[in-house]
Amino acid sequence: MMKKMANLAQASALAFAASLAILGSPASATTLKIATDSGAKGSEAGDAIDAWAAKIEEATGGEVKVSFPPKSVAPPPGIVDAVRNGVADGGFIFNGFIGQAAPPA
Repeated sequence: MMKKMANLAQASALAFAASLAILGSPASATTLKIATDSGAKGSEAGDAIDAWAAKIEEATGGEVKVSFPPKSVAPPPGIVDAVRNGVADGGFIFNGFIGQAAPPA
């Protein structure tokens, strides 16, 4: 499971870095605030998220940094809304909450 999470983190980081390359590089470092409900240090999810953040910074030569608020910006089902409302730039949540945030049409 950890290897799958690490591979997902690496693929996400590379895709993100590629999108930045297409858009052009910023004049100074950009810090992305990422909300998460599963970033506990030492947990498999937390380790994968930390690895993803490190890959983003590495892939962008330090031009993009990722920060995680020390306290959740919203309860897990509310993280999607927090991103929509600009409270955070992105978020990681358990996929079981996605249906609550984006019910089928």
